[in-house]
Amino acid sequence: SLMNMVTAVLVDGAIKQAKNDREAEKQLLLEKAKHEVPVFKALFRQLDTNKSQTISIDELSSLDPNSLPTPFKKALRNFKFQSTVELFEMIDADTSGAISEEEFVDGLLNLSMSEHRQVSPELFMILKLSRGNTRRQQEVMTQVDEVREDVKRLLRENTRRVVVA
Repeated sequence: SLMNMVTAVLVDGAIKQAKNDREAEKQLLLEKAKHEVPVFKALFRQLDTNKSQTISIDELSSLDPNSLPTPFKKALRNFKFQSTVELFEMIDADTSGAISEEEFVDGLLNLSMSEHRQVSPELFMILKLSRGNTRRQQEVMTQVDEVREDVKRLLRENTRRVVVA
């Protein structure tokens, strides 16, 4: 009976400590986001050289690694992107081929906060590969549609020639 009481007190203390830890982690993430969002937005505006309100792969490629803001460097610290194209595909959430300000900020915040979420860099890379495959699938479907239209046009032309002959 005494052991049960001691165990109950220990468990209750552990539960309270875990709750306090979660609250502290939440506050840390909120503070980090408050600090990083303006930095990421400013970087977006700097990269959007043509003022289209999106960043192209060429604009992202113009990024000078030596002049990156500290939060950006920290966001990329755990990830081993082999090229700017990989980073672009990771951030381009809608696979449109252009990154909006919202995608840019959200993508960098997700990368930045991954260390707090126990999400492995490998999982982010799987997401990137999935997005890349989605983009390639869309390109193939566009090409298939173009071929389909060409075949229809050729069939119509050949039908006219047979009727005329």
